[in-house]
Amino acid sequence: MDEDLLAHIRRGNLRHNLRVLRRFAGATRVFGVLKADGYGHGAPAVARTLERAGIDGICVALLEEAIELREAGIRAPIIVMGGYYGQGWGEVIARDLTPVIYDLSHLEAIRRGLPVDVAHAANSAALMRLPRARYDLSRPGIALFGVAPCAGACDDLRPVMRVRSEIVALRDILPGDSAGYCSRWKATRPWRIATVPVGYADGLPRVHGGCHGHRRGHDARRGRCAGHAAGTARHEHGHVGGDRWTCGDDPVGSADGHFTPGAAVLSGAVRLY
Repeated sequence: MDEDLLAHIRRGNLRHNLRVLRRFAGATRVFGVLKADGYGHGAPAVARTLERAGIDGICVALLEEAIELREAGIRAPIIVMGGYYGQGWGEVIARDLTPVIYDLSHLEAIRRGLPVDVAHAANSAALMRLPRARYDLSRPGIALFGVAPCAGACDDLRPVMRVRSEIVALRDILPGDSAGYCSRWKATRPWRIATVPVGYADGLPRVHGGCHGHRRGHDARRGRCAGHAAGTARHEHGHVGGDRWTCGDDPVGSADGHFTPGAAVLSGAVRLY
């Protein structure tokens, strides 16, 4: 990651979100989903934090993700949900992993029968809204990182990731002037435009029109996101050099397809909805 774009992972918020989700789960075990490098937060470090916080287990999508966690010293139970293991059944057994199977040939490949004694169907949304889907364990993913899966599901989640960058350029524009791709935004009054070196190459979704950020408590309003170093934000109180642009201090929601950044920034979490 560029030196002028930093992601701060707040482990305290991660532990807080786990406690919140445990309240939903009740007596049901909680396995945290850490696929795609823990939604961009760094799977080994996140897994260590959750393991120390007493999580019941971890879920990943791919066998190599599970191997990475075992090699990082994670000893909690790990479920591999992808269902495809190729020639890796030996690794599944040797590393004490739990495979998801969908075909009897999988049992033959393992060379021993596995009792099917655990049922699970609850992702983040089902954990919060559909108690009958919890069965023996729940497997929240994005909610662990502070993203509510649906409107009104939970107001107590805290974003785990904060993204910080610097203002690299400022432009003053007049009413009627436009900015961004396709000139989609037009100024209705004099504005100061701050350019921040973060874009969709860094994981900030262009499809949602950029994001909101903050500079010393001032709102840096929505701007169009560009490829790597051309994100723009409408800003009234900015200075070039030294002034920080921060996003990820506000709760993240997905009710209408628009996101305030937090876990969604850089991790690409918004692509799930």
